[in-house]
Amino acid sequence: MQVSQALLCCLAYFVCAMIDSFFGWQAMSRPIFLGPIVGLFVGDLKTGAIMGANLEAIYMGVSAIGGVIAANIQVATVVGVGLNVCAGVDYESSVAIATAVGAVLNSLSAVQKAMRAAWHPIMINTLKKGNFKGMVTQMW
Repeated sequence: MQVSQALLCCLAYFVCAMIDSFFGWQAMSRPIFLGPIVGLFVGDLKTGAIMGANLEAIYMGVSAIGGVIAANIQVATVVGVGLNVCAGVDYESSVAIATAVGAVLNSLSAVQKAMRAAWHPIMINTLKKGNFKGMVTQMW
């Protein structure tokens, strides 16, 4: 897989995440939508749609009840479609790798939440000093 193709996969993920965040939806980051969009970005809409539908079937019952989810389905979809379309990995292998990567990366969300919690007092002190520009910088 070339770097440009990997960046296009990341861009597709980013576009879908921003649409979900902007409109308050949760649909664009589901595999049934994300798969074809990743496929479209890397040049194979059909394979992206097939992979997205198959990964949706795997993760169909997965929803974030109380913010807890078993796997990062967005990353799994992007990795699965990216491997299949860009790297030429066969379907079965790309699904297996995608589900494993989704599960592993989901475990890293606890580390991300801990880092956010550790950063919170620093942000509060920045606000107490009246440094709003510094706060915006820290948010980004």
